[in-house]
Amino acid sequence: MPQNENLSIRGDNENVKFWQLQDQYFCQQIINEHKMPIIGLSISPDGRKIISIGADKNLLCNGRFRKEIWQFLLKIQFNGLFTSDLFYHQLDFYFQSSKSYTGTKNLLIFKMAMNQKFQIAKNISLQGKGQPDLGDCQPIYVTSKQILIIKNGYFINIIRFILYNPQFKGLDGEFNYQLEQSINFGYDCVYGTISHDGQFLITWDYKSHETQIKNII
Repeated sequence: MPQNENLSIRGDNENVKFWQLQDQYFCQQIINEHKMPIIGLSISPDGRKIISIGADKNLLCNGRFRKEIWQFLLKIQFNGLFTSDLFYHQLDFYFQSSKSYTGTKNLLIFKMAMNQKFQIAKNISLQGKGQPDLGDCQPIYVTSKQILIIKNGYFINIIRFILYNPQFKGLDGEFNYQLEQSINFGYDCVYGTISHDGQFLITWDYKSHETQIKNII
C-alpha cells in the first residue's frame, strides 16, 4: 500500500478484509467472493488493485472504487491448483502455481488489457519443475536491479525485467522478461531474503547448512 495510508489488507479464511487505522484498527470492509480459504494475496504498487488466490482454485481481482470502497472486478479459474505465489508489478502480475508441494513448470505473467481484464501475456519456463518445494523464500522484487527472485523446487530463479523504452517506464506493454539465472541448491529446504540495499541475496539451505551471500549484479 502507499505509505501515507493507514490501511491494512489481509486474507482471513475465505475473506479479504480491509482494516482502517483511526484511533485503532477497525474492519472497514469485507469481500467474500472466495468459497475456500485464501492462500495468496498481493497488492498493486499504487494500492488500487488486489489479487488473491484461494483453495477454491479461483484467482480474484478487486479494485478500489473510491478511497474507502473496494469492489470485485473479475475472476480467473485454474484447474488443479494446490499452492501458489502471487506478485504484483506495475500493471502486471505474476502467478506461480503447482498441483502439489512440488516445483511448477512455468511462471505466468498477466497484463491488464484494454477491456480492463487480465490476459496471459507471457509464460516463462522455470528451473525446478517437479522437485519437492519446501522452505520459505517468498518472491522478491529488487527495484534497483529490475529483477524478480523466485524459488522453485531446488532452484532460485532470477528473472530480469527489460524495458523496451525507458521513457515509457511502467506503461502497459513496455516490459519484456527473461530468465537470467537459476541457482541450484540441490535440496528444497532453502530460506532466503535480500539485503536492504538490494545488493545481496542471502540464503540458508538444509543440504549445506551454510549461510550464503551472493552479490546481485
